[in-house]
Amino acid sequence: MREVEVKASVRNLAALEAVLAARGVSLSKPVSQDDAVFVRETGSLETFLANGLFLRLRTSGESKVLFTAKFNANRNAEQDMVAEEHETEIASRVEMERILELMGFKEAVRVMKMRRSGKQGEYEFCLDDVEGLGSFIEIEKLVANESDVENAHQELIGLLSELGIDASDRFTKRYDVMMLEKAALK
Repeated sequence: MREVEVKASVRNLAALEAVLAARGVSLSKPVSQDDAVFVRETGSLETFLANGLFLRLRTSGESKVLFTAKFNANRNAEQDMVAEEHETEIASRVEMERILELMGFKEAVRVMKMRRSGKQGEYEFCLDDVEGLGSFIEIEKLVANESDVENAHQELIGLLSELGIDASDRFTKRYDVMMLEKAALK
């Protein structure tokens, strides 16, 4: 499966919540997420992006730990929002961190956020408050075939517009990339 997503900053959270509720999207209570992204090569942003394979450990809430592998064959920052993704729950974050280190992966960046999510049909909506970056909406859709990616992407961009999100507020980068860019500016 391929995950296709769009992301935008949120200027008026209350207004967006009202639009989602009117569409029948029921959002969860806020859940904290602590994401650590592991790659083989760290250093500059260009080096980070050149990895292509990004491994993430996410602690969600108090104890649920997910291990995710995202592969971006394009290795292109402008196409960060489309990736082959595989995910599974694991028992121990600490042990998985050690395994990743033994395999030659290093923690490159950490992203802390509060997330509320909801589903409607084939779409997943996430409202995120990302520490150090601000508030965002992500809309995700899974597609089975590579040939469906571009249509799904355009469909999600249209959905952002329907929600009242201005095109100038769209982001084409993942949170980990945005955090690394922000760190590079310091």
